[in-house]
Amino acid sequence: MTMCVSALALTSLDAVARIGRMSFQELFSVDDMEHAEGWRKLFCNVYFSTFVTLAFGFILTQIGYANIWPLFGSANQLLSALVLATLCVFLKVTGRNNKMLFPPLVIMLCVTFTASGAAPDCNGQGHLCTLPPLLPSPPVRPPGALSSSQTACS
Repeated sequence: MTMCVSALALTSLDAVARIGRMSFQELFSVDDMEHAEGWRKLFCNVYFSTFVTLAFGFILTQIGYANIWPLFGSANQLLSALVLATLCVFLKVTGRNNKMLFPPLVIMLCVTFTASGAAPDCNGQGHLCTLPPLLPSPPVRPPGALSSSQTACS
């Protein structure tokens, strides 16, 4: 059983790393890569793009799963809303009735934006960003404490 779980984890990690790497490379690739700028060639390098993809994954794991999970859920919900929007356009272009997809589309968009905008932080309070702040907040001085520019005589 342990071997099966390990194999599942490793193949999932391999698939995610490959898809992330290919997406990263496609973001910077052009049709004529032989005459592309040096930075494009660097970003499309297999080893460099793999390192960047795995580094982003490592950073996300260090933030904590409590912060990654709401992002994953919001991304899944947004993907389903985009599929519904695509189906609406497809049905309209092919001349079919697409009105039955509008209510689920609106509901999915409302739920997605509400959930991603009100995700609870570690203290259980909602905020607009599910990731922790990059810079630490300044220390809180107790009432009556002197600042660094004040002295006891002034």
